[in-house]
Amino acid sequence: MLNITNTTAKLCTEIGIELYSCDGSKVVNCLVYKNRDYGIAGFIGRYEIINCTIVKNYGYGLWFATLSRYPPVEPIIKNCIAVNNNIGTYVSANSYPEITYSDVWGNNTNYKGCTGGEECISENPLFVSPTLDDYHLLPDSLCIDAGTDVDAPLYDIEGNIRPYGVRVDMGAYEFTVEGIKLIYPLNESVINDITPTFKWEIPGEENNKNLHFKIEIADDPEFVNILYSYESKIEPSGFSPLPPVVPGKAHQFYTMLRNLEYQPYFWRVSAWNGEDHYIASPVWGFTIQKQ
Repeated sequence: MLNITNTTAKLCTEIGIELYSCDGSKVVNCLVYKNRDYGIAGFIGRYEIINCTIVKNYGYGLWFATLSRYPPVEPIIKNCIAVNNNIGTYVSANSYPEITYSDVWGNNTNYKGCTGGEECISENPLFVSPTLDDYHLLPDSLCIDAGTDVDAPLYDIEGNIRPYGVRVDMGAYEFTVEGIKLIYPLNESVINDITPTFKWEIPGEENNKNLHFKIEIADDPEFVNILYSYESKIEPSGFSPLPPVVPGKAHQFYTMLRNLEYQPYFWRVSAWNGEDHYIASPVWGFTIQKQ
């Protein structure tokens, strides 16, 4: 069983991602484009393809086949975008596909051997710049808030929180407005300070809003095991536990008051106004090592 997540597969001479006899495998938050034959191909087994963007593959975008004398292939495809391939989605005879909440559009043939199911659409996804291979979604895209939250990942390929809006978006990228920018510790950095000062910035217009901040530190990128969580308050102002407070200024740093262990960590920051306004950062990782 394979779990392929947050991966870009491009310009491969044959297949971008191949699944062969690895039942139960998942491909999640992947960007697959401009591969010579197939974007994602699967044989023999039950596979889940979730929140992937499959674009401009010269043969098939998604290709699944049941081989003779083997059990049928059972692909589950949801929250995906498959556009501008030769054939968008192909499933052979004696196979059992389940295709939902996906956009299959602009291929020479959109579906072959299968059809789209619940909440599938065939619309231009409105990428930011297909010519420059920028497959983020524009604000008017019908793929925004059009996926299902069931079994969807908690973050997109860049670490942005899902869902940002009412529902999860289709594709590898969640549409977000400008959010919190993390500054320090840098992503994938190695530091030796066991009481680091976490620093971040918020967009300029956000400084006019009264915001609560929450910083969370975990030992896994999905934040299943949150080790530390500190939250600022508007009244009374400051974090709990409290670092020094600068009156009249938004909190854009937090210094740890307890020692961290020598190990890898992940961190993120979110902010809200207590009512209806929410912004968040991506997830960054860092490692603390002894000097």
